[in-house]
Amino acid sequence: MSTLQILVFQSMGFTPQDVDAFFHTRSLGDGKAEGQLETAQEQIGFISAMGEGNESEFILLSLKGLEETGDAMESMIGVWRSGDAAGLSE
Repeated sequence: MSTLQILVFQSMGFTPQDVDAFFHTRSLGDGKAEGQLETAQEQIGFISAMGEGNESEFILLSLKGLEETGDAMESMIGVWRSGDAAGLSE
């Protein structure tokens, strides 16, 4: 998820910490061990290599997708509220 997508989500009333904070607090309460799939440095490496050699195209593609983010989220919320499990899988 890009910083720009997070800004769109925040403008819609979402915060990026909500789900992570919920499950982190719950796992601590359940006495579960903490772990990670990759280090923060590895994540930064993955992200920085994503557009390598095609930086301009990668940025343009990201911006194009950004235009659709708000509408896609509104659609998913509507499908979720109606209980349409098949619609969520699309």
